[in-house]
Amino acid sequence: MIRGEHRLSRHIRGVVSGCLIGLAAAAPASADDRTTASTRPPAGDRPSLSTVVRKLTEYRTSLDRLRAAADRQLAAATDALEEKQDLHHYNVIGLEQLQESERAWSAARRQVDEVAAWIAEADSILGEAALWQQVARIAPLRLGAYEESATLIRFNGTAKWSLRVVDALQQAFSAIFNRALPLSAVGQTAVHDRIGLDHREAADVALHPDSPEGRWLMEYLRRAQVPFIAVRGAIAGSSTGAHVHIGRPSPRFAGR
Repeated sequence: MIRGEHRLSRHIRGVVSGCLIGLAAAAPASADDRTTASTRPPAGDRPSLSTVVRKLTEYRTSLDRLRAAADRQLAAATDALEEKQDLHHYNVIGLEQLQESERAWSAARRQVDEVAAWIAEADSILGEAALWQQVARIAPLRLGAYEESATLIRFNGTAKWSLRVVDALQQAFSAIFNRALPLSAVGQTAVHDRIGLDHREAADVALHPDSPEGRWLMEYLRRAQVPFIAVRGAIAGSSTGAHVHIGRPSPRFAGR
């Protein structure tokens, strides 16, 4: 069972990888971009963000099936190992047979851990893609405007945000709440690279915007006129966690 599911997952991962590579290739050239314009795919061949979300959703569904199969295989390997341990204890089987079961259990455990890592990666990429797909569909705020909805809180502050301000923000947060600011992404990450988003001058904070800490953070940013988008964690089609994106909306490197 697990082998068939593994082949399915590899196939979908290949489709999604191709889609993501194409999207990343749509990024505008920069001074340190070694990819020449001649090697970039034509604009008509670039996948849209909605296509990326759809492919990622299909891939994520396949991972749920793969996880169930991996869990069943680990449960069976655990039962077999416990049986072999008992038999070896009473000298019914030799050490070699016991070690064979131990190796089978270790392999099953690695498969479960690998699938869990794939799921975490897929959720992270899908969440970011779904968020910016939604942001791209709504009208931009005028400078200095603030807006709340059921899913997003937006503020288009007038200040020029820079990651150099993160240290001061961390210190202010720690002084109030006696813990570190839960930064989940500072600047460009592999996830942003893979979905073609420019996150170089942005930071994400893993706080629910409606929590006391989240409300404090948004008020701090508004006083400083720092732009942000706060996510309440209900982006349709993804498992995006609630967080606050500090900085301008991440420009998209491809169409919707």
